[in-house]
Amino acid sequence: MTLDLYQLKTFWTFAKIRNFTKTAEQLFITQSAVSHSLKKLERAVQTQLVVRRGGLYELTEAGEELLRNCDRIFAEVDRCQDFLSGKGGILHHKLVLGAPVEFGTTVLTRELAKFIPRHPEIRLQCTFSHVLHPLLLRDELDLIVDCKPCHHREVDRIFLFRERYVVTASPAFAKKHRLREPDDLARVTVLSVDEKGEWWSNFVMALPEGKPAMLAHIMQINHVRGLINGALAGIGVAFVPRYTVEGELRQGLLIDLFPDRGWMDDQFCIYVKRERRNLPHQKALIEFLLASFVDFQA
Repeated sequence: MTLDLYQLKTFWTFAKIRNFTKTAEQLFITQSAVSHSLKKLERAVQTQLVVRRGGLYELTEAGEELLRNCDRIFAEVDRCQDFLSGKGGILHHKLVLGAPVEFGTTVLTRELAKFIPRHPEIRLQCTFSHVLHPLLLRDELDLIVDCKPCHHREVDRIFLFRERYVVTASPAFAKKHRLREPDDLARVTVLSVDEKGEWWSNFVMALPEGKPAMLAHIMQINHVRGLINGALAGIGVAFVPRYTVEGELRQGLLIDLFPDRGWMDDQFCIYVKRERRNLPHQKALIEFLLASFVDFQA
């Protein structure tokens, strides 16, 4: 059996997009050509690769395995094309790292500045998003650093650091509303990434049993930096990772309302497909991250 590279490229593109029209547009061919190419590939390998359930297309187990292999095949093709076209004397390996927006933009990029010159053979790219796990599972990201747990059977979890939280407000706001105990938050506006206040769950779960917090006045601001700026402006009280406001706390622009209280921590971990964990470039980045954040005070 000889696999056709054109058919593999069509399958690879479709498997990532799951849409005939968009696949055809990206490859500059017709929809019927996409369909015909997929059917010929399935006949060649003598197994079904794509199934339709309702209005959605899904990959079979064989299709998922072929997709993972296509990722490696076309990554190598791209590297060779770069080398042969004279874009550099080094065969670069593309590596895509994902992280939450606030952590990625404020902390991770600063650390990666040390990694990049040490590994000129790695063409590092970053995706900062609030939704990372689906991208990892679809192999659009090579590895991610995230505080949201992922329990997929194909994914390894590597602990990185604990993320501590702080309940914070401007000094003027805290004084005006006499904020001394968590119960006092029932009288003021609290700022949350979501309108139901689920963002505050680590705060609520840490309160003594039988003393639920009454977050009666919730204002949604769907970005951590927005929560911080809202607290600075005196709009309300924010609940944010401590590392995001260390500067404001030191300058006295914000205060820790309940410094002696410990809130539920999140765990930042590295998540990577098990089959890719020991690939040389992934391994290099994982070891760098572990060394960089070993004493990180979040």
